[in-house]
Amino acid sequence: MISLFRKIRQKLLQQNRITRYLPHAIGEIFLVVIGILIALQVNNWNQDRLEKRKSKEFHQRLSNDLDQIIIFLGEIEEYSSLVANQLDEAVELLESGEFNDSNKQILDFAFGNYFRLSRHLPELSAYEEMKSSGQLGLIYNLELREELSKYITQQKLVSTIYEDLNEKVNQTTFIDPYLKFEAGGSVTKNAFRYDFSKIQRDRVVINTLSRYAFHWKTKSSFSRSLQNQATELHELIQKEIDTSL
Repeated sequence: MISLFRKIRQKLLQQNRITRYLPHAIGEIFLVVIGILIALQVNNWNQDRLEKRKSKEFHQRLSNDLDQIIIFLGEIEEYSSLVANQLDEAVELLESGEFNDSNKQILDFAFGNYFRLSRHLPELSAYEEMKSSGQLGLIYNLELREELSKYITQQKLVSTIYEDLNEKVNQTTFIDPYLKFEAGGSVTKNAFRYDFSKIQRDRVVINTLSRYAFHWKTKSSFSRSLQNQATELHELIQKEIDTSL
C-alpha cells in the first residue's frame, strides 16, 4: 500500500498538483505512524508475556524450595524431639540407679547422639537468585514479597540459634573420663564401654545431659515454628501461581 502512495505522489508532483497530493501524503504518514505503534504494542505484549512466564518459573522454584525445606525441618524437629526425650530418660535412669540390659540402650543412644546437632539449614535459593539479580519485582504480590522477607529474616535467626546450640552441646570433657571407644565403631553404630556406677555418681554428667536435653528441645521448637511459617508461605505462593500467574 505504501508503494501505491509513492506512485501517486510522484504522478501528482509531476503534474504540479500539490493540493491534491497533500491528503495522500498525510495518509502515508498516518499509516507509517500506526505501523510503528502496532509494532511497539506487539513488542510490549511479547515482553509482558516473557516477564510473566519468568515470574511464574521463579514462583514455582520458590514453591519447590519450600517443599524441600518443609520436609527437612520436619525431620529435624522429629529427630530433635527424639534426642531430647532420650536425654531426659537417660537423666532419670542415672538418678534412679536402675541400670540393666533392657535400658542400657537409652544411655547408649544418649551418649552417642547428644552432640549430633546439625547447624545446616537450607536456603531459599530461588529467592537469593532473584535478590542478587535485582528481579524481586517479578513477585508482583506485595504481601507475598513482604512475607518472604519475614521468612528470610526468621530463617537467618534460627540458623544463628542452631550454630549457638551446636557449640553448646558439642562438648565431650564432661563424659570423656567415663567412655572408652572400642575398635570397630562407626558413625552409624556406637561402640564404647562405660561404668554406670561411676557415671551415676557424677552430678556434672547428669546436669550436663539435662541441660543438653533442654537445648535439643529448643532446636525442636524453633524447627517446628519455622516449618509452620514455611508451610504458610508455601500456601501463599501456590495460591499466587494458581490464581494470578
